[in-house]
Amino acid sequence: MIATHAFAQTAAQSSVIPAESARSNRDGLPVNFPTERVIIDAKKPPWNRIGNLSIAGRKFCSASLIAENVVITAAHCLWNQNTQDWYPAQFIHFLAGYQQDDYVAHSRAKKLIPNPNYRFQISVDPILLRQDWALIELEEPIGALLGYFPLQLLSEAQQTQIQRSQQSVALAGYRRDTREALSLDSQCKLTPTPSHFPQSLLSNHCHGLSGDSGGPLLILQNNEWHILGIHAGRSIDAHQNTLALAIPASAFYDQLLSVLSQTSVNR
Repeated sequence: MIATHAFAQTAAQSSVIPAESARSNRDGLPVNFPTERVIIDAKKPPWNRIGNLSIAGRKFCSASLIAENVVITAAHCLWNQNTQDWYPAQFIHFLAGYQQDDYVAHSRAKKLIPNPNYRFQISVDPILLRQDWALIELEEPIGALLGYFPLQLLSEAQQTQIQRSQQSVALAGYRRDTREALSLDSQCKLTPTPSHFPQSLLSNHCHGLSGDSGGPLLILQNNEWHILGIHAGRSIDAHQNTLALAIPASAFYDQLLSVLSQTSVNR
């Protein structure tokens, strides 16, 4: 099972619909999606800082190193609907640089640190989407070997400037059509967030889909990739046009500082 959120969008309200109910082409992708994304070599830096997150071998999401021993992902990936509780940490594995049954580094989760304000809902209220993030403390500090992504915290003015300048952003993840390989949508643009969604979300035209949940929304600054946020879902309008929605890094930055202050790693 590959986790995702998809939203049916109207002028007055938004509600969650199953991703499978969106009209698709013969490849199983929404009609306005390209048939494939660019496959990148996940073993090479900085892409090896992104990994496949295996949750009890039943669910798969994307996650990224943001400290030597911490990764960021979407909270809904870690929620067990059968038990109505979080999956135990020992059943969660981060495979950095995963590609075709091979990976650069592996660590089991040591501790889950989901957003305390997150509440799982089958029909997700878009207002609550910003809460859909979780940090995972790893048993092994594999970020010391591979490095990790710095976070790019945007002010409202900076976000507007990126939109106006049409600066490219990128989404990387293990999308369902290339689940065994890391793929990249590198020519996305930030766009104003529709009024019926929280304005703090980062709306963009990346072609996010199931499997991308928790994957990084990236921006290139001074020749280094920074994480702007993480992919959490997509809205779908009456014409089947899609808009990706990302949670900004500012949403989980304070929690990351708190986690790092309590561990000897990354000090």
